[in-house]
Amino acid sequence: MPNIHRSALHNDIITTPKILNLNVTTAKIADAAVTAVKLAPSALTAANVAPVALTGIGVGVDATFDIPNTAGDYDLALPFKVEFFQMIVIKTGLNGGAGDTVTLKNTATAISNAVSLNVVVGALANASAMDPTQNTVAAAGTLRVSAAKVTNCAARILVHGVVRA
Repeated sequence: MPNIHRSALHNDIITTPKILNLNVTTAKIADAAVTAVKLAPSALTAANVAPVALTGIGVGVDATFDIPNTAGDYDLALPFKVEFFQMIVIKTGLNGGAGDTVTLKNTATAISNAVSLNVVVGALANASAMDPTQNTVAAAGTLRVSAAKVTNCAARILVHGVVRA
């Protein structure tokens, strides 16, 4: 006889398994059979997994911006409050030149220093400073990367942060 725990034989929602020559089969659970009344309070629900449910638990958040060879602002609306503490830049497109930069911002206010893109394609550059008074973007706020172009500002920007209360 296979090792079957007592809970596996419970039949309130699922048909009791049929055991025949050690082959166990169960009936499928019909969508209508799963109701809020039958779920434990700790079960996954939309409220438990919605972005607002992440608030205050320090879940890591990563965002990627693919910046074309065009100066301007590139925005990401955040559904919850996030504190950012790292920005990594990978140069894409063609080699950059003096005056090509990217800056991480909390809407219009700089979070990071201007990172120079005066590097070859594939080179990594990191923000060397993050303003601790600006690096937390409010829920429904805008995380922005501002690109300045003289030669070529194409880059992939990776930022990392954590959800805050």
